[in-house]
Amino acid sequence: LMETMIITLMHIAFHSEKVELEAVSMICVISAIDPCQRELVKMVLDNLARQLGYSCRSKYLEELMGPLLFSWVACGVSLTALVQIRDLFVSDVEPSCFMLYCCQWLLPALILHDDTSNLQLIAQ
Repeated sequence: LMETMIITLMHIAFHSEKVELEAVSMICVISAIDPCQRELVKMVLDNLARQLGYSCRSKYLEELMGPLLFSWVACGVSLTALVQIRDLFVSDVEPSCFMLYCCQWLLPALILHDDTSNLQLIAQ
């Protein structure tokens, strides 16, 4: 069932620019909450990135990173889970470097949502 949802979300993202971000966000969240789906998610996002003309998944996700992370915070998904799937976005990077990379997008979202616990997590 989860595999079908991931594939369906990929097709939705490909065929509708209006909901592309939401579909990709959901795919990433699935990867965060269900470790068994992480390899499939990587393959799906690799495929989607290629279909949309990007050289690789990381270049594609880099384009969506700001709104994707804003959505991540708005939905209340754990930042720890985000760090656990960091290789989805960038390869071979330490957790602290990944958080530093994400700060420019995370901080405004966390401040707007008054998320002091995650702000403290980033401060560490």
